[in-house]
Amino acid sequence: MNLSSEMTKIIDKILGVNGKIIKVKFDVDCKGFEAYVQDDQCFGAIKDILLNREYEYLPEFELKNFRNKRVVDAGAHVGFFSLVASRFAREVIAIEPHPINYELLKLNLVNNKVHNVLTINKALWHETSKIEIHEGCHSGGGSVFEETPYSYNVHTITLEDVINENGDIDLLKIDIEGAEFKVLEKFGDTRYLVSEIHLKRGDISTITKTLTNRGFSVRIFNPPLAKRKKHSYDIVLHNFLRLKAIRDFVDLGAFLIKKVNKDLALLFANNTIM
Repeated sequence: MNLSSEMTKIIDKILGVNGKIIKVKFDVDCKGFEAYVQDDQCFGAIKDILLNREYEYLPEFELKNFRNKRVVDAGAHVGFFSLVASRFAREVIAIEPHPINYELLKLNLVNNKVHNVLTINKALWHETSKIEIHEGCHSGGGSVFEETPYSYNVHTITLEDVINENGDIDLLKIDIEGAEFKVLEKFGDTRYLVSEIHLKRGDISTITKTLTNRGFSVRIFNPPLAKRKKHSYDIVLHNFLRLKAIRDFVDLGAFLIKKVNKDLALLFANNTIM
């Protein structure tokens, strides 16, 4: 990876001298992006967002449908979903509590000259307060639930706060490691919602009941999801041939033995009365 000396200093400051990052090149609807991410997210953020496009699994949730709309990316990590959404949305609000992830998120936005993404260094929560988040086993796995040797304190923001300060949300994407159960207790005005649901952290029926009572149509899937052959726009990931091969092998194996991830679900909901 060839970096300018200034960029190297910034990244070293963020991650420390032992931090390992990779540069990811990808095109979104023919526009090129370059983003930096911790190498522990090769089989996480890169695969899920850029290859499998899990949050766009249903056609009506494709980001191209939200052209000139407001998209909220809660649990933004280093910003892959926000970068893709920025290609179409009028405004993207990226919420990320982890200090290192947040600095990389800002770096990726500046590096790609993206100006329609508002970043918030807070945790999405059910109340405005300050909470302790424990480091996970990878850079995207911080949780308020798992007690680990390393943790950090961060201010929180609610969906009501986001809406009051910015206006109604057209698409809300959530990946907040189990905190979604608390957040969705006080669900605000959102037209479309896609969320990872960490099934060890609560009863998914409580979320579906809340949503259906508020006029949402809800669909739930357990990954791995079958790959869609056609999208309304293309995301082209450059290189990463090994990752693509591993993804295909894992997905094929899961399909053949009909194995699904029973600890995780993807929930898609759209408001039928708004």
